[in-house]
Amino acid sequence: MIGAALTVAFAVVTGLAIAGVLLSRVHEIGGNRGGTLRVLAVKPLGDLDPSRHSTAFDASLLHATVRTPYAFQPGRGIVPDLALGPPEISDDSTHLELTLRPDISFGPPVDRKVTADDFVYAIERGFLPSVDSPYAQYYLKKIRGLHAFSEGKAESISGLQAPDDDTLVIDLADPVARTIAQAMTMPMTAPVPREYASHFDQKPESTYARHQVATGPYRFEPGESGLIPGPAAQAVSLVRNPSWDPDTDFRQAFLDRISVKPAADTDIASEKVLHGRASVSGDFAASPDVLHEALARTPDQVRLTHAGVIVFIILNTTAPPLDDVNVRRAVTAAFDQKGAREALGGAVVGKIPTHWIPPGIPGFEEAGGVEGPGFDFLSHPRGDLELARSYMRTAGYPSGRYDGDQSLVAIGTDDTFTHDIAGSVRDAFRTLGIPIDIRIVPPERAEALCSTVATTPDVCLNATWTKDFDDAVSILPPLFAGFNIRERGNSNRSLLDEDTVNVPINEAATTTGAADRAEEWAEADREVTSVAPGIPVVWDYYPLLRSEDVKGIVDEELGRWDLSFTSLR
Repeated sequence: MIGAALTVAFAVVTGLAIAGVLLSRVHEIGGNRGGTLRVLAVKPLGDLDPSRHSTAFDASLLHATVRTPYAFQPGRGIVPDLALGPPEISDDSTHLELTLRPDISFGPPVDRKVTADDFVYAIERGFLPSVDSPYAQYYLKKIRGLHAFSEGKAESISGLQAPDDDTLVIDLADPVARTIAQAMTMPMTAPVPREYASHFDQKPESTYARHQVATGPYRFEPGESGLIPGPAAQAVSLVRNPSWDPDTDFRQAFLDRISVKPAADTDIASEKVLHGRASVSGDFAASPDVLHEALARTPDQVRLTHAGVIVFIILNTTAPPLDDVNVRRAVTAAFDQKGAREALGGAVVGKIPTHWIPPGIPGFEEAGGVEGPGFDFLSHPRGDLELARSYMRTAGYPSGRYDGDQSLVAIGTDDTFTHDIAGSVRDAFRTLGIPIDIRIVPPERAEALCSTVATTPDVCLNATWTKDFDDAVSILPPLFAGFNIRERGNSNRSLLDEDTVNVPINEAATTTGAADRAEEWAEADREVTSVAPGIPVVWDYYPLLRSEDVKGIVDEELGRWDLSFTSLR
């Protein structure tokens, strides 16, 4: 039976707020129209495929170029976008149905109306070997018929249906409709034209990202080759989508052009933004010195966002001696969390974590809030050597120091934070007698090593995870569930695979009531924290910078500038 009162179903069953307005097109954010905004970036572009983007910055670009069933509207929260209202969700949370807007068109070169089958294909393609979307694996793998489709025994996923052009139906093997509904805010659920994209998806690795079709107010501008710049490119521009109809959208799209421009490093990029014109920060956080100076001199040009981010150090739970939980607890107890936070910029950048679910996400308060669940190895922000050595003795080292022959390797990138915390990491290990060699490599090399099971180092420094939406299902399962370990593109980089963690994570993910779900996530959080798969460093406030002449609007879901509402003064 489909639950009545769709507004209640959307707000309570999915946890997404609609601010009392289902289809508001009220334009409440003013701004000047026109102009070019420069977005400074210090790293090459990532993958811009809607199913494979890897950073919040990439997602912020996609949020301006593709539309999804639900989306974030500044000042209102999550609202229907391509859906005509909240999803209809069955009482047992295994059936979800969306009624879609009939008046949305694809941009060039497709230039036709969007239909429900375009959403079906967008989801299906995430499971194609050529696309292999991690997000599809995290949030959509409980759709009925997926196994047969993935094994090539079926041409389509039976649990995905488009009975007519304006209706999308999803049947699930487990009661996870809440997760599916929240995932409908992500770029991977933006419509993709089957007849056009399937050609690019049939290649060994899909090239759709370089040919993608827009539904949002902007589209990626092709380069001289006729292709959208790909991964490792230094720049890309967003220009107006001629097929976008503002009467169907709440986005203002003030800017004529948005140009992502490269900068040599974060300090140079910060200087250009803070003292230049028509610029905002893109993929970087300002260094501590720059941030403190900006907050003192031009605080109105800095916005600290709290978007469900946790910065942490990864411990490989399969590598001796870190395969012993008490050794991991010892290292965590010895680590100077406060010093590491100071390297990031001090208290202004966030709170020192006592567990894994970040503030603002259901389960955080239930797990103990800022105080945490009370594990002693995370109760001494400056580190406690005696406590650490007591854990080493429990691990079988009578002197409180490691006496084995393993020498560990930690991988970090050439950035200020990594250099600043390297000494603290080295001290935490070496005071316990554990030899460790810290190796600094280029960012793309560090990413490849730490996300590939076969090459996972003993320790990965400066890991950052950002929620995909306001539910711990976008934090704990990707980072710590054994069933989410992938040979490549792996997010469970601690390689943790323990029933004591997997079972409560699965229990939480399939719990439907909001209050019960928060309690279950808190229990899963406690179990994860107890086995010390990494060292949490900070629940991060992400700093955004803007030029004085920019009216910057923040996408609070991403913690990045909302390019569809930001304008020039």
